[in-house]
Amino acid sequence: MSTRSAAGWPPGSCTRTAPRAWRPWRRNLRGKELADAYNRTGARDEEGRRALLKELLASLGTGVWIEPPLHVAYGNRVRLGDDVYANFGLTLVDDVEVFVGDRVMFAPHVAVSTTGHPVHPDLRRDGTQFSAPVRIEPNLHQIVQRTVPTARVVYADNDPIVLRHAEALLVSSPEGATDYIQADVREPEEIVRHARGILDFDRPIALSLIALMHFVPDDQDAHGIVRGLVETLPSGSHLVLSHAAIDLFPELAEQVIAQYAKGGIRLGFRTRAEVARFFDGLELVPPGLVTATEWSGDGLEAPAPEESGIYAGVARIP
Repeated sequence: MSTRSAAGWPPGSCTRTAPRAWRPWRRNLRGKELADAYNRTGARDEEGRRALLKELLASLGTGVWIEPPLHVAYGNRVRLGDDVYANFGLTLVDDVEVFVGDRVMFAPHVAVSTTGHPVHPDLRRDGTQFSAPVRIEPNLHQIVQRTVPTARVVYADNDPIVLRHAEALLVSSPEGATDYIQADVREPEEIVRHARGILDFDRPIALSLIALMHFVPDDQDAHGIVRGLVETLPSGSHLVLSHAAIDLFPELAEQVIAQYAKGGIRLGFRTRAEVARFFDGLELVPPGLVTATEWSGDGLEAPAPEESGIYAGVARIP
């Protein structure tokens, strides 16, 4: 996703359009109108939601469920496969094609962008824009079991609708196992109790907390929850965590917090120092705690510079 090309051009190229020449296209406005209509639908209006998605998107598979709010740039360049589930706050910047395969699940507050702008100020001023198609297919357990077919994976989510879709989405490899528990991270004991029936706690385990803990404010003891989960894991396990930042783009972060508050959802965006506390006592692996777009595995080429409001880190449990 870090390889970019200009909309409608081969990968690796770019286009320059002066900002004053940018004009809203009718299809852009139509997509936003349909998304707005979708976001106003009732929670039980499944037929109405599907009808709007069929008109909005380039193609729509069966069993798709998207929790409002949904935001799109155009919408008509998005193709969704069967049994796709997206929790609330999905944003699709589809200046070129976005393809989502079958049985893909999106966590809350996920943004998929095909387009970006260069870091150099001269290029930003003259309107240079880079875009590339995005394909999203494998879930976490599919990636893991592609590497280790016998791996066992347990998902947890507190949304009952996710449970309904999980039955279709979480198809394990024959050699491994994939399970799902409807549970709240603020009740970690229940998650661990269920996981012990599937996972081998005598062997290293990866604990993945992606875009989750900023939904747990400080007065609900977010750091204590993570510490408690980590303490149950054997030596050699790893914590994988990403977290929304309050100090990278503070004005935008405050806008997001206020918007979620209107829906009764309290957010706990944090500074880098506060996110670093989740890794206290652990061994951060290179490149350490950085923004999500700066993170790359050890020995891999660093990605191209790109702005991000998310911190990410991976750490080994000694």
